[in-house]
Parts: sequence; C-alpha cells; structure tokens
Amino acid sequence: MKKFLIIETINNRAGASEGKALEEALKLWKDYADQREAGHLEIEPSEEAYTESEFRKLLGKSVDYLHVSAHGESKGNIHRLEIGRQEERGKIIKRGVFVGSDLVREAKVKARRILVSACFSGHQEFAEAFFSDNRLGVYLGPCREVDFVTAFAVALSFHLGLYNKSIKVGRSIDDKGRIFSSGTYYYYRSPQDLR
Repeated sequence: MKKFLIIETINNRAGASEGKALEEALKLWKDYADQREAGHLEIEPSEEAYTESEFRKLLGKSVDYLHVSAHGESKGNIHRLEIGRQEERGKIIKRGVFVGSDLVREAKVKARRILVSACFSGHQEFAEAFFSDNRLGVYLGPCREVDFVTAFAVALSFHLGLYNKSIKVGRSIDDKGRIFSSGTYYYYRSPQDLR
C-alpha cells in the first residue's frame, strides 16, 4: 500500500484550501479509477500544520507521496515557506512564520515523491533538503509565483501521473545529473534515482 499525505499550512477561515481540494480530487479519482491501479494508494486525511513543530513532525511521517500546500517567498537567493498564514477570501488576516530548507533537512523526510506548491519552492536548496539522505526520489516545485488554479492543476497531474507511471520526470538532466528547469516548475531527481 502506497501512502499519500497532504500537509496544509494555510489557515483559510472560509474553509477553501488547495490541500482539501487536492485530497477530494484524488479520492474521486481513486473511487472511479481502475482498482488494479488505484487500490494500492491510501490517501490519508490532509493534515494541518500551522506551527514549525507541527510542520516538522508531519514532514517526518512515513509516507510514499507528499504534497505540501504553503505560501512561499523569495528575497534574492533566499527562499522560504510561510507556515500558518491566516486568510479569509483571499485576504491576509495574519502572517505566518517563515521556514527555510534547514528545517526541512532536520525533519528527515521519508517520502519519495514530493510536490511543494508554494511559490519559489522549486529551487535546488529545497529539493536537496527534502532528499538530504540521498534516498531515491523526485521533487517538484514552482520557481516563481503561481496562482491557485495553476498550482492545483499541476499538482493533480503530477501526482496522478507519477502514480500511474505516465509521467517520466527527469528526462532532461543537467551535467550534475540532478536538476532541470521546465518553464515555471523545477524538477529534481535524486542522484540515487538516476541508476
């Protein structure tokens, strides 16, 4: 059984969130897909992480697929995720705390297929933090700002494509054998996954 976890870090008072929407879409696919394909996927209820400690704990859960729904920012060469932002109907009520790749590295992530939908999360530092133990895996995140619809559509396509093995991520590999850029999104294939 392959376990899939969605971590929602955005506290939306209206109840609408990318994490919940993705969870419902994947469950709908699982209900109507060929059970020889979908029957081996366990979609866990999405989990909320509004503090650094909650986020670190959830990152360390033993799952195969991981999706992190968050906001991100970039200042020069520094990229961070915002955890715990409160929103209502698209307006910021309260800012969250910002975490960097160092927290991700410390969390000892176990998942092998990871998508972080936060703006600016698709940079090498995050990919390498998620795979700091050199395990097999694939990472995807946007290099710049993306809107909700784009993030959701890419996330659903990526997760279903990887699960069905219809997406071959990492065909264009740079001379270091690790990363390549494709438009808005940044893909990373761990060195161990290239064998």
